[in-house]
Amino acid sequence: MAGPARRLKTKEWTSPGRARGPRAPFTNAAECVILLRFDGQKTHTGGDRQMAEKKPTAVYEFIPKLGQLRDEVLFGDVWEHPDLSKRDRSLITVAMLAALYRTDEMRGHMRRALDNGVTETELKGLITHVAFYAGWPCAVNAGRVALEVFGPK
Repeated sequence: MAGPARRLKTKEWTSPGRARGPRAPFTNAAECVILLRFDGQKTHTGGDRQMAEKKPTAVYEFIPKLGQLRDEVLFGDVWEHPDLSKRDRSLITVAMLAALYRTDEMRGHMRRALDNGVTETELKGLITHVAFYAGWPCAVNAGRVALEVFGPK
């Protein structure tokens, strides 16, 4: 019989690759609250994923400075800098989001990549490439996002 659940303390949580404490299947503690029953089984609760279900604009209304930085610095400066084309930036961004398992952000950036001249075939190749450097689950997740973006054939 399982005992009551308890929240892991921050120092008990560790990112993948660290030796101490139980390993979490997420890249940071904010993404998922890990509950550990006394019998050692783990249960996961939504954390940031529940936030992602709300419209992203709500976040920028709640934290206006974050929206301002996104608009002025990220999209107004970084994306406009001439050292990389928007097409190349899109390929890099989608690869990074796929590798980091950032599903919600990947949808918009895949659409942006298509608008910036990246082809469906190139995105499929990118996803296959990601499988061998970031892991199979990251690539399969990116493939699911691509299916949503490209729609049924």
